[in-house]
Amino acid sequence: MTYVVVARFLVRFIPFSWWRDSVGQMVEPRCALAPQATCLSVRSRQQAFSLVRQIDRACKYLPGTSRCLPRAVVLCWLLRGQSLTVLTVIAFSKVDRTGEDAYHAWVECGGEVLIGHCDRSTYQPIMVLCSDALAFAQSSPAATE
Repeated sequence: MTYVVVARFLVRFIPFSWWRDSVGQMVEPRCALAPQATCLSVRSRQQAFSLVRQIDRACKYLPGTSRCLPRAVVLCWLLRGQSLTVLTVIAFSKVDRTGEDAYHAWVECGGEVLIGHCDRSTYQPIMVLCSDALAFAQSSPAATE
């Protein structure tokens, strides 16, 4: 629950450039659209989705709303602690540029969305942060082109 409180505070009050590196290094936005090698074993996948459930549960008990970016940040922090390479994607809607869902964030690994599920075809990535950019560059053909 502490991670969620910290992430909500950072997202709301602290300039993104100050804490961006805690999520990962920037990679090309097209990397989020490129096919990637699956990085999660069955056990790691179960652990990741267990963390997602814990984050969702913590968000229910906190006052206010935990939007997609704080949730994505928390999951990225927790998965980095387990040495898993994940992408945190921040994107804008191709359809609705002014509404509540004009921007969205999610975490993915191997092309699978772990938190922040959406129709990715309706979003255009504007920033992609990789928890381990070096490992990602070695495993992704899109990152090395």
